[in-house]
Amino acid sequence: MYDPSAVAIAIDSSLVKVQPMHVDVETRGEFTRGETVGNRQGYNEHNILHGDHYEIEGVEKVTPNAKVCVDVDAERFVQLFISRIQGK
Repeated sequence: MYDPSAVAIAIDSSLVKVQPMHVDVETRGEFTRGETVGNRQGYNEHNILHGDHYEIEGVEKVTPNAKVCVDVDAERFVQLFISRIQGK
C-alpha cells in the first residue's frame, strides 16, 4: 500500500528505517526503463571487457541523493492506517 504508507510516514517518520543511498532512474534499459535503482554499495565500478571477461579498471564513489526505506514497522503502520480510516 504505497500511497497510505507515504502518508503514514509523513505523519510518523519513526514507522520506517531509512538508509542514505544514491538513486538513479534507468533510462536506457530495454526491460527496466523508468525503474529506480538504489546503489547500496556507495560506488560504481568501471568494468572493461578484456577478451571474454570483464576487469575492474576503477571505482567511483557516489554521493547519496535520497533516503531509501529499508524496513517498516508493519504492525504500527496497520494500526495507524485502521485508526485513521475509522476516524480515531
